[in-house]
Amino acid sequence: MLLVPSVTKNLINVSQFCKDKHVFFEFHHNRCVVKSHATNEILLHGSLGPDGLYVFPQLQTSQSAAQPSLSVFSMSPSTTTNKSVDPRFSIQNSKPSECVAPTSQTLWHLRLGHPNSNVLKKILTHCNIPISNKNLFEFCAACCVGKSHRLPSSSSQPIYFVPLELVYSDLWGPSNVVSTNGFSYYISFVDAFSKFTWIYFLKNKSKTFTVFQ
Repeated sequence: MLLVPSVTKNLINVSQFCKDKHVFFEFHHNRCVVKSHATNEILLHGSLGPDGLYVFPQLQTSQSAAQPSLSVFSMSPSTTTNKSVDPRFSIQNSKPSECVAPTSQTLWHLRLGHPNSNVLKKILTHCNIPISNKNLFEFCAACCVGKSHRLPSSSSQPIYFVPLELVYSDLWGPSNVVSTNGFSYYISFVDAFSKFTWIYFLKNKSKTFTVFQ
């Protein structure tokens, strides 16, 4: 999904519009009409423009240039900034920035591929996209699964006073590239008191216990 700030189309919920105004739409290959449910009277006439959008000249001329006009309907799929919008229809606005309703940071976080909150705010500010102050950034389970990190280890409290009182050991391998002497593994031993370290190279993992002894 791409964010295109220059796009001048917003979406309308045709079902809700029909319910609120008690009208219904008829779409034809070259025109579109809005009719009254009660009388079946045609209230608006629209024609198909060269760009594939249905234009309603009555709405364009009846509203002043200072106010956004609901002028063009499209049958093409589009994205939306309102969860109640039907994605099958869109409208063109003379001032798109004034018609875009503020949405939550969580919704934009999902749309833009789970970016960091600071990155998200910077993007939305740069693109002049309003954010609702009532919607706080919610917990994202997908980010926790995809970007999980191990919790930090706590500081070690014990103190060792003599060598070999405690020895740390780590076995690594197999290596993708075998050494010139045929080694594919190595095992290390670290003395907790002196930090003295032994490293042994192994050709086979089965040699680990012998080296340990």
